[in-house]
Amino acid sequence: MLRINDTHIKRDNVTKFLGVLIDENLSWKAQIANVSSKISKSIGILYKASHILNKFQLKQLYSAFIHSHLNYGNIAWGSTYKSKLESLYRRQKHAVRVINFKDRFTHSKPLFQDMKILNVFEINIFQIILFMFKCKLNISPKVFRTLFTVKPPNKYTLRSQFLIEPLVKNKVEEFSISFRGPHLWNKIIIPMPNFLNFEIASLSLFKKNLKHHISSLFDIKKYF
Repeated sequence: MLRINDTHIKRDNVTKFLGVLIDENLSWKAQIANVSSKISKSIGILYKASHILNKFQLKQLYSAFIHSHLNYGNIAWGSTYKSKLESLYRRQKHAVRVINFKDRFTHSKPLFQDMKILNVFEINIFQIILFMFKCKLNISPKVFRTLFTVKPPNKYTLRSQFLIEPLVKNKVEEFSISFRGPHLWNKIIIPMPNFLNFEIASLSLFKKNLKHHISSLFDIKKYF
């Protein structure tokens, strides 16, 4: 315990910064638990509203009460072990089934795609790749523009789009944006020729195509 002028300063293991709970180990447990609690309450609202509202109106409630929490700061707290995100994913699937008036045995993937909604895993990948896109176009904050390095071209290509993935020592370092950003760019964007013309694509068009592509990926959890 810290002591200043005979006054004991209590140590906090968790602090809130810009609405995101940050714990001393950067495990994001507190933040995920907080988001999970908010979603659970919102599912109750959706369920009660489903008796009087239609699908379109329920989706609007979903965007306001659930997606907003899953989306905010996901690029940071969503970069963690997939097991920690499973509770959010289960609640998200529950919400989507309520919106579509389906029972708990209904497969959720087609519902997400039909509603054009990304799950919590897809949101994280979407935000990271969109961030990388902004870095490539030099429209991100300046502090990040020199964080990533393009691999030098070889005799088979005159121009390289691959990014150098820094060496990491453990799983925690793999969740850092300095590694995860280039890694996801190389694994998801590089194999898609249509995305390599990103210089001539508008931000809105890139976001639209990226969202569609990510939602079509079969095993999104393998990137966690």
